[in-house]
Amino acid sequence: MGEVWAGTNLMVGVRVAIKRLLPAGTHNHESLARFKREAQLLGRVNSEYVARVVDFVEDPQYGLVLIMELVEGPSLYNVLNQRKFSIEEAIDLGCDILSGLSDLHDTQIVHRDLKPGNIIIEQRTRGRQRARIVDFGMSRIIQSGGDDEEEMTGITRADVALGTLEYMAPEQMLNSRGVTGAADIYAAGVILYRAVAGHHAYRADSDGGLVRSKLTMDAPPLPSGRDDGIARAFEAVVAKALQRKPQDRYASASEMLRDLEQLRSPSSRAPGAPKEPSISVEFSRSMVIPEEGTPAGSAVFSPIPQSPRRPAQPEDFSDESQLMPIPLARPPSRSLFPTTPAPPPPSPASETSRSLALVLAAVVGGILVGALAMYASKYILAAPNPQAPTSFSTPAASP
Repeated sequence: MGEVWAGTNLMVGVRVAIKRLLPAGTHNHESLARFKREAQLLGRVNSEYVARVVDFVEDPQYGLVLIMELVEGPSLYNVLNQRKFSIEEAIDLGCDILSGLSDLHDTQIVHRDLKPGNIIIEQRTRGRQRARIVDFGMSRIIQSGGDDEEEMTGITRADVALGTLEYMAPEQMLNSRGVTGAADIYAAGVILYRAVAGHHAYRADSDGGLVRSKLTMDAPPLPSGRDDGIARAFEAVVAKALQRKPQDRYASASEMLRDLEQLRSPSSRAPGAPKEPSISVEFSRSMVIPEEGTPAGSAVFSPIPQSPRRPAQPEDFSDESQLMPIPLARPPSRSLFPTTPAPPPPSPASETSRSLALVLAAVVGGILVGALAMYASKYILAAPNPQAPTSFSTPAASP
């Protein structure tokens, strides 16, 4: 249908990708319509995870030419042929792919041919990478709203299976014209399965066997080789994306992206052994008694069923019935002015002993006080008066 060249915009010096329609394609009405549609669809998308269109021109020598942003890096197809991905690498890859799909679906575009060959691993600064979706030659508009869009959407016949069998959703094999964004979600699940397992979910010797397996059998569980919380959660995400019925898959690419981003949260990537994913759960304000074996001083929150989110409101604790006390040990007092604890009440025996001791002490005290009083009075009577004369003279008798 076409070929892609790397080029340079001589006016600004920016490297671009130049996609041209081959001469044989210009004589085919469907190929020509697809090429024009790709340019118009890409012009609607503004995403960091989708290759952008720069211009669309008709050159006298080369015919129709689509000028796009040049994404530097290998295709995911080449990378997967060399190695498998770890769970963490697949989570990062899935977040990029689902981000691009979310932007596409928001503009009512279904890719319909999402596969590793149409994903470029862009090499960025400081060793960072980012997956970018390219090649929209088989895309379609989900909802048509005019003659031009109806012509663009009606290129594919209803009885044609359009896409790549390994990554096509079951419903896409039966009717490529009527597929929705659920088909892209299925393809994303196949890519993530292939990245971790190193092979496709369905193994068949022929295209017919592959089609029968997808239409009649559920996809086998992803063999990640791990049993930690993140691996199990990632396996569940992939399994949901690979459901045979579109209504059993994720309702949107944004919903699947949200689950993958929870697994990529910093708390899930702590050093050491992988930890359980941090999933948002609503809790009631009541608490239950810790079970046996729970560390001392801890409490267990009792989850309540998920309900539609309500606007944030201030907490209201006026209803005391909503609260339940926790029978935990009271912590030691940290008052700045501690009080001296009162002594325990005396027993009857100790009270009697105390009374006898008081009586005996009173008797002994009385005897000692009396003895001291007698001694003191005797000493006072015998002691000389310092102010009295030491000799007495009898006055002479008067004549």
